[in-house]
Amino acid sequence: MNLFSILLPSSTRELQVQQNYKWIDIEIPINGFLVICGGKLENLSNGYFRSAWYRVCAQTEKEGYAIAYFAHPRLLDSMDPRPNSISMTGGIVKYPQASSLELTLPRLRELKVASPEFLQMEQDSGILDRIKDLLDRGVASESVIKTYQIWKKWEEFNTE
Repeated sequence: MNLFSILLPSSTRELQVQQNYKWIDIEIPINGFLVICGGKLENLSNGYFRSAWYRVCAQTEKEGYAIAYFAHPRLLDSMDPRPNSISMTGGIVKYPQASSLELTLPRLRELKVASPEFLQMEQDSGILDRIKDLLDRGVASESVIKTYQIWKKWEEFNTE
């Protein structure tokens, strides 16, 4: 749910990135770092940069360190797909116009950490209507479709 993450080599952690629904081990060179695109950068770039699912697996028998930097835009900053990115990705807007906060709210719900106030804020913001509009027009990206599907499952579960 961030703009991007910067990960440094770790002394006790194994980093994995999901590719084609499989977890792949990633090794960061000792003098290097890894930049991982977040969902907000994917939205800004209209999918030119793709968000990555990653996880860190601790090796419990060792004591050590891990350092990560997470870059987040201000909550009211616009994350609308940029015109140059739209033209570089085929000229069709595949992601919603949204603020950083509006893109964070569905992720909080997905992670099951959204308070009732956040859920109401999400409903009031209209982000889900803008996502549904992209789906109705048949132009939504895979990640936008996934967000909508998770929302529909959550809605069905909470109306039973």
